Amino acid sequence: MRSRAIDSSKSELPVLDREVISRLACLGAAVSADNPMRILLAEDDPTSRLVVETALRSLGHECHAVIDGTQAWEAFRSQQPDVVISDSMMPGLSGLELCRKIRAHRSPHYT
Repeated sequence: MRSRAIDSSKSELPVLDREVISRLACLGAAVSADNPMRILLAEDDPTSRLVVETALRSLGHECHAVIDGTQAWEAFRSQQPDVVISDSMMPGLSGLELCRKIRAHRSPHYT
């Protein structure tokens, strides 16, 4: 995720790149009021986590945010989310290691 410095005198949020915005918009189009997606967000940067979590909730999704890969793996096993959005470099498990564990996990629920 690309971001820029935040001027504390103004209420600015980091700028998300166009690809991230486009993907979030696709998630918004896929949700219905009766059946929101359960999304697990793994992001160690607090500002990026807040921006993405706020965007997902505004699109009507249920979002559970965690701060590292280890917490993400534990949350994935206990909650079985529909979608996982992960940072690539995090403490604990990296995003790539997390994806490998999720793919290797046997579950009747597709994530």
